[in-house]
Amino acid sequence: MISQDQYVWSEDWIRASSAPLIRAKFKQQPDDFCVEESLGFELSGEGEHLYLYIEKTNTNTRDVQTDLARIYQVPLVDVGYAGMKDRHAVCRQWFSVRLPKTEAIGSFTNGSVRVLKQAYHTKKLRIGDVAINHFRILLRDVTSEPNIDALRKVPNYFGAQRFGKQGQNLKNALRKKDWIRGRKQRFLKGIYLSSLRAYLFNAVLAERVKQDTWSSLQEGEPSGENLPTGPLWGRGRLQTTELVGELEQNIGDSHAPITEILEWSGLNQERRSLICETDNLKVATDGSHLTLEFDLLSGCYATTVLHEIVQPECLGMVTQNLSLA
Repeated sequence: MISQDQYVWSEDWIRASSAPLIRAKFKQQPDDFCVEESLGFELSGEGEHLYLYIEKTNTNTRDVQTDLARIYQVPLVDVGYAGMKDRHAVCRQWFSVRLPKTEAIGSFTNGSVRVLKQAYHTKKLRIGDVAINHFRILLRDVTSEPNIDALRKVPNYFGAQRFGKQGQNLKNALRKKDWIRGRKQRFLKGIYLSSLRAYLFNAVLAERVKQDTWSSLQEGEPSGENLPTGPLWGRGRLQTTELVGELEQNIGDSHAPITEILEWSGLNQERRSLICETDNLKVATDGSHLTLEFDLLSGCYATTVLHEIVQPECLGMVTQNLSLA
């Protein structure tokens, strides 16, 4: 039986920097948070997959996918994207639509979505195909000077999007057992499993930050790794040994209901970098407003970067016990 107090879900994970945090207003308007995807490959200009570079405002990635399937009259599975993007933001991201027998019908647009460019390619767009995400973020009414150097390398926590609003994805994953063996729809099952994996990864990373071992290789790290990594839990043995392996196993043992679900799911053990580095960092001030621009590799979270310098309540971060009753 899982104790209701066992899982304290928090977006306010321990920070690497001890510098004072600033207060600021975050996401007051959609264009306060802008992100643009860059693909990790060139489009061939031929093939049966139509790639659409779409700008969406205050719209979910999943909603755009559904609209594209309806407009082009294809199954939802034939519409691909490389990653989920924030709803309350202006996001430019790629989608692909498989059109083996149908010509493109021109620009797809509505009040919150517009197509910026399009081209054909031979393969469907898959999760993770994006190489880099470029962010431009406006923080309003900043109260003090931030520690910009703290943004250059931060702990690579999974962000709030992975867990759903106030941890709802994590809560549902722990409460609803019928999805474990595939009775839930595939999309929902993937969200649940991702939230459980992210929770364990963040727990391991938080302990490594606490011990100040998160940013350099330690004895017991997997051979061949150039950077310290943490576990994405699944079947099989942990790839770590010695003190690092002991730390990860202890955290796994203390969250046995989660590890059991992940091992039964069929997922295998994988690794993820503990370090998130910002590239091309630019800072501009305008009175009390602060604009940050930076690039992140696919899978890293801009809110995780901001978490190092901004008060958690300003970012809408919460900490709570997950009620599993």
